[in-house]
This record gives sequence, structure tokens and C-alpha cells, in this order.
Amino acid sequence: MRTTLPLRLLCGIALIVLSRAAAAQEPGEPWETTMKMEMAGGMSMPEQTQRICRPKGKTEEAGMPPMDDRCKLVESKQVGNKHVFKMRCEDGANRYTMDGETQGSSESYRGRMHMVGTMDGEKVDMVQTFSGKKLPGSCTVEDPMKQYKSVLAGECRKAMDKMEFAMFTMDNAPCADQKAEFCGKVEKKLQELRDPARYREEGTRPETAEMARGCGQDLAAIKREACSRSVGAKDWSFVASQCEEEGRALAKQHCEGRDYTAAMSTPYAPICSRYMARPKGRDYTAAATAPAPAGQPTPAAQPPSATDTIKKGADKLKKFLKF
Repeated sequence: MRTTLPLRLLCGIALIVLSRAAAAQEPGEPWETTMKMEMAGGMSMPEQTQRICRPKGKTEEAGMPPMDDRCKLVESKQVGNKHVFKMRCEDGANRYTMDGETQGSSESYRGRMHMVGTMDGEKVDMVQTFSGKKLPGSCTVEDPMKQYKSVLAGECRKAMDKMEFAMFTMDNAPCADQKAEFCGKVEKKLQELRDPARYREEGTRPETAEMARGCGQDLAAIKREACSRSVGAKDWSFVASQCEEEGRALAKQHCEGRDYTAAMSTPYAPICSRYMARPKGRDYTAAATAPAPAGQPTPAAQPPSATDTIKKGADKLKKFLKF
């Protein structure tokens, strides 16, 4: 499970921002817009397409970022139908610039914007490309916040179905008002991990720990229950890989004082391999990695340590695109 959804949501929000829709209802023109976001380091989203209703005669505003007291326009130049601009933004420790250009007519436009600088003490480098074309017919311009809420509601439902925790539990999460519902699903899911087989599949995943932490669930207690059940079921492979307290106690009881080779021929081989003292100068690597005795499952491979690179990247984009 990767936390790419916030970026997908931000693409939808950005399309709304690019629409430059008026707050009050008024006659408008239907447009089809596309946008793509890419961040240095490989974080990107495929091109997103949306139909929007734009106020008549507002094509020249397409592609310009929303203005607020964080950002100042430091350069603006119009050459024919091409507009080049540069903005400098400062918000506490956040400092970045945005260079962009747009080109268009009353029927279509295209453009590119590059944001580079520092956010939360880390470098950010993002490129946004966009385009639009006018469609036949007419439409009524809607409040942009109404459009935003519609996009958000759909993405929150998708995130709920996919258990994408960052949308509900991270700081300033876009779906925070549905956190209680999400955490109810998390609690139910975590209870299933009391079964050692289910814990082996999902309990050690970084996302599981993040969900438990974000929803205030005690994953350690669930792991202890899984360990207790694994001892009762004599699942020594699980005990060896996941249950240090139980593993060490069983190693003391069934492995200490025995010849290593003899110990490795018993059902407690996974535990002996991990916890029993080994004489100096002897290599038991082969024995330690040998298949478990018949009836004992092979220890699950440990996943790599968790990183929050994508989450941080989504946070940065969210700050950039906030209304």
C-alpha cells in the first residue's frame, strides 16, 4: 500500500484551481482540461483530465496560481499570446519560487509551471504541465468550493475502501472528518491480526503500524495475542521470527545444554537457530537457514523499514495548492 492518493487528490484540486471559476453562479463555457504533476525523485501522476465550466472570457487567467499573502509576483511578461511569470513565496521556513508560462487563445491554452525551493527544511522540486480546450455548448459556473468538496468526497471514499491511512490520520488530513469511520475499520482489521497467520501477512507491514498509530490502537498488544496463540498452536517458526520473549524462554527450556546439531533436528529448530548460544568458531549459517521441519511454516521475510517520503511529498503539494 503506497500513499499516492493525496497526490491524485491534489491533481483534482489543481484542476479546479486552474478553472478559475467564479464564486457565484453565472453563464459559462465548457472546457476540457488536463494536468500532470511530477516531483524530483520519481513521484508523479499520469495526466489527469476533467471537464469544467469556465466563466466567459477568462482564458487568459488559465494556469496562473492562486494569489495570497505568501506569494509575490516578481516578473510578468506578455509576448503575443504567451505569458511568462515568476513568483516568490515565503511562509515561515518555507521559501520557494514558481516559474511558469502559458500560451493560448479564446479556444485553447497550454502551459507549464516549475516550483523549486525549500519546505519544512527539505528541498522540493515539482513540475506541473496543463492544457485546455473549449468545448461546444454552454454551462453554468459553480462555486469552486462546491467542486472541491465533490472531488474530495469521491477521493475520500476511494481512500476508505483502500485503507489509505494518510488521507485520514496525517496532520491536516483532507479526510479528517471521516477519521472515526476509518479508525473503526482499522480496529476491526487489526483484531484479525491476532491470528498468527494473518499477522504474518500484514502485521509487520509499515502501513499497519502507521494505521494503528494514527488510530490509537495498540499493535503491540495484538502481537502479544498472536504470539500466545502461536505458542498454543506450536507454530515455532512464528515464535522465532516475531516473539522474542516467548522465543527466549523456549530456547532456554528446549535448546540450552543440547548439541546444536541435535537441537536443530527437533521441532524447536527455528527457535534454537535464533536464540541458543553457539560455540565460538563454528558456522551455523547453513543450519540457521535450513528449511523448517515438516509441519512448520517458513519464517516470513521481514519487510524493509518504513519511509514517509511520499507522505512528506504529498504534504508539500497540499500546502502549495491550498485555497
